[in-house]
Amino acid sequence: MKLFFFFLFSSIVSFGQGILNGSFENNTKTECTYNQNSTNFNLAMPNVNSYGTTPQIDIQNSINCDIIPQHGNWCIGIASFPWGGSDAITLELLSPLSIDSLYHLKFWTFNNTTYASTNGIALDSIRIGLTTNNNSSNKTIYTSFPSTDTWVEHTISFVADSNYTFISVDMKNDFNSATWIQIDNFSITNATIGGEVFGTDTRTECDSLVWLDGYIYYTDNNTATYNLIGGGANYKDSIVSLDLTIVNSSTGTDYKTECYAYTWIDGINYTADNNTATFTLTNSVGCDSIVTLDLTVNNTTSYDYQTACTSYTWIDGNTYTSNNNTATYILPNSVGCDSIITLDLTINNSIFVTDTQTACDSYLWIDGNTYTTSNNSATYILTNSAGCDSLVTLDLTINNVSDIATSTSGITISANNVGATYQWLDCDNNNAIINDETGQSFTAITNGNYAVELTENGCVDTSACTLISTVGLIENNFGNNLQVYPNPTSGYFSINLDDVYENVEVLITDLSGQVIHSKTMTKSQTLNLSIEEPAGTYIVYIQAEDKKAIIRLIKE
Repeated sequence: MKLFFFFLFSSIVSFGQGILNGSFENNTKTECTYNQNSTNFNLAMPNVNSYGTTPQIDIQNSINCDIIPQHGNWCIGIASFPWGGSDAITLELLSPLSIDSLYHLKFWTFNNTTYASTNGIALDSIRIGLTTNNNSSNKTIYTSFPSTDTWVEHTISFVADSNYTFISVDMKNDFNSATWIQIDNFSITNATIGGEVFGTDTRTECDSLVWLDGYIYYTDNNTATYNLIGGGANYKDSIVSLDLTIVNSSTGTDYKTECYAYTWIDGINYTADNNTATFTLTNSVGCDSIVTLDLTVNNTTSYDYQTACTSYTWIDGNTYTSNNNTATYILPNSVGCDSIITLDLTINNSIFVTDTQTACDSYLWIDGNTYTTSNNSATYILTNSAGCDSLVTLDLTINNVSDIATSTSGITISANNVGATYQWLDCDNNNAIINDETGQSFTAITNGNYAVELTENGCVDTSACTLISTVGLIENNFGNNLQVYPNPTSGYFSINLDDVYENVEVLITDLSGQVIHSKTMTKSQTLNLSIEEPAGTYIVYIQAEDKKAIIRLIKE
C-alpha cells in the first residue's frame, strides 16, 4: 500500500475521481416511474446498471412523486421482498481506482421506517468491483445501513486494493418483510495521505463518519488510530490518527396558521392541516437543517341538511322549490376565516287527490259530516307519508229512489215510479218475495198486506204496505171499505161491513146453489162466520137494508 503522511502538519491531498451519473440526473424519464425491470431501467439511466434478482426499481422526481430527491430533480428507489427478490445496481466510476489509495465515498439514503425490514436495516452492503453486476472480483466496503425517516448522508472511507471500476449497492433481504429505500447523490474523492510514518486524518463531517477502522463515529474524536500496513514511505507501516469534528444536523418546526391554503418552501400547496411534511435545508455549518411543517388551516366546511314541504327559504334568502345540494353560503367562523355551508335540501311535495264517492240517500265522510245531497266542494287535509299536507276533495253523488208511493184500484196495487225495477213483497209473511211479481202493478189473488221494493239509480227502497181485503167480491154496494178475511179460510172468517146495520141476513151456498147456512143478525158491523163443510168454493150473500154483497169464499 502506498499511502504517505506528512510528519507533523499532515494533510489530505485529493486527486481527481468521480462517479458517472451518481445523482441520477441523466435519464430519459419525464415523470415518476415505478417498478422498472432491469431492461427498462438500464435503457433509461446511462452509466447505472440494474442486476437484482427481482428488479422493481423506481425512478422518482421532485414534481409528482411521493418523495423529494436530496439533490437535483431525480433519485431512485430500490427494494427487497419477502419471497426472496431484491434490487441491486452498479455505478460506473469516472476512472479506475488507484491501488493503495484512500477514498471517501459519500451518498444519501431515505427510508420510511414503515417500510423498513424487521431488523431495521435498509441497505445490505456497498461494494467495489470490476464488473457491472459485481458477481466476482469485488470487495465489500460497508454493510448494514440503518433505516431513517429523513435524508441522511453517509461517508465511507476505504483503501483500494485493486483498480476497481464500479460501485455496487445491494438491498437487504431478511425474507420477513418488504423493504423500500431511496438513494441519491453518490460522490467519491481520492484522498491519498503523503509524508512519513505518522499522519493525521483531519475530518469535519455531518452527523457521523465511517472511518478506515470500519467504525461509525457519531461524536468528535481525536484518539482513534489505524495502522495502514505498508502504507508509508518505502512500504513501511503508516499509523493514521483521526481528528474528527462532528457537526450535527439541525431540526425545527415551521408553525403556520392560514385560512384557506398555504404554499410551503417545498413548493406544495397544502389545503388541510399538516404536521408531517418536511424539507431539508443546509444550516450555517453546512449540514442538513430538517424543517417540519406544522400547518393549521382554519377554513371550515359543513352541510345544512334540510327537509321541507313544497318550498324552503334558506339563509341565502332564496326560496327553493326542488331538491338542491349545490347552493352554498359563506359565514365567518370563530377564527375569522370563511365557513362554507352547503345546502342539502330535500323537497317533499304536497299531494292533491279527489275522493270520488257514490251513495244512496246519505254519506258519512272522513270529515265527520253526513251529506244528503251531492257535493264536490268539501275538502279535508291529511298528512302524507313524507309529513306534508295531502288535500282531499270530495266528489260525492247522492242517489235515491225518486218515488216509493203506490196507488190501489180494487185488488190491484201500482207503483207510481215508472223508472225503477220492481219486486212485490208479502208484508204478512215477513216481507217475503212474491215469485214472478216484478211488474209495476200487482193484482192480489188473496186478501192481505202487500208492498213493492223499488231499485233506481243503484238504490233500493220499499213502499208502505197496502191492505187488499176485497179479493172474491162478486157484487158489492156496501162501499170500498167492505172487508172479508181471511179469504181463503180454513173455516172461520169475518166480514166487516164498515157500519152497523139493524138487520143483516147472511146466506151461504155451494156452487150448485144448495144452501148450507143462513143466519139473521141484528145491530151488527162485523160478522163472524164459519164453514164446516169440506174444502171448496162457496158463495156468501149479504143483505142489509138496501145494500147487497155477493162474495166468493174459498175454504182450504
